[in-house]
Amino acid sequence: MAQDVTEQAIVESLMQVEQRLEANRTAESKLIDLYTRGGVSPDVFPRNKGTLKAERTWCEEEIERLHQQVGGVRDKFVTLEQVNALRRRLGEKLVKATPENRRFVLEALETQVVSRADGSLNVTLAMPETAPGTVLTDPRNCPHKIPEAIGKCSKELLS
Repeated sequence: MAQDVTEQAIVESLMQVEQRLEANRTAESKLIDLYTRGGVSPDVFPRNKGTLKAERTWCEEEIERLHQQVGGVRDKFVTLEQVNALRRRLGEKLVKATPENRRFVLEALETQVVSRADGSLNVTLAMPETAPGTVLTDPRNCPHKIPEAIGKCSKELLS
């Protein structure tokens, strides 16, 4: 799945940057230890400390950016649990719906049903990017043709 590859690549990059940050912290600790023992000259110490600090800052910012990127990837894709929850909710709502409302929802989802020779059915639904319920706010499109019922279809099926 494309999401898994992208998310996996980001997580791997994140782990590499975290390892680099840990190595940076270790190097900084060793530098301070050497400096206190007189193993590093006072002229070289600030330069090396500044380099390590710049790298540490970059690592911390990169880690934050990668965390946001992973969150963005996860937000873009629907999980299997979300699909199953939607399927259950849709099934519950369709059972209670009037035939007109049921037809409207199934048409909005571009439902395709294929009957096989063995008696099984293959049902395919498309997920629209916008809620089709807004169509029912127009009195000319409401199957009830009663002013009090306008918009009721979309509220009871899509909520």
